[in-house]
Amino acid sequence: MNNDKRVFIIEHERIMGLELQQQLEQNGYSVHRPLSLVDTEAIIVKDTPDLIIADSDIQQQNGFERIKKYFGKHQLPVICIGTVTKEALKECEGINIIGAFSKPFDSKDILELVDKHFLT
Repeated sequence: MNNDKRVFIIEHERIMGLELQQQLEQNGYSVHRPLSLVDTEAIIVKDTPDLIIADSDIQQQNGFERIKKYFGKHQLPVICIGTVTKEALKECEGINIIGAFSKPFDSKDILELVDKHFLT
C-alpha cells in the first residue's frame, strides 16, 4: 500500500524509533525521524507531516510542554508514547492527541491506530 501520508517520529530510544519507522514504511507511509527536537520546527515548516508520534518522556523539559511548543500551534494529530499518567494527560491540553501508548509498546498496535486514523 502506497500513500501520500507523512508521519513524523520523535523517539529518543533509537531502536524503538527504528522499529516503528520500519513498520510504517512497510505499510506505505513516508517517515521522518529528526535527530533532535531542536530540528523539528524547521522540518515541520518545510515539510508538514500528517501525523506525529512523539515520546512524552523527552528529557530536560516536560515532554508535553515541548510537544505543545513545537506542534500545538499547528494542531497536528499526535500519538504519544512513553509514560502516560493521569497527571501527564492533564498537561496535554491544547495538543490534538489521538492516542497514547506506554512503553514497552507493540509497533503493530501503533500502526493499527495510524491506519485507522487515516481511514476516518
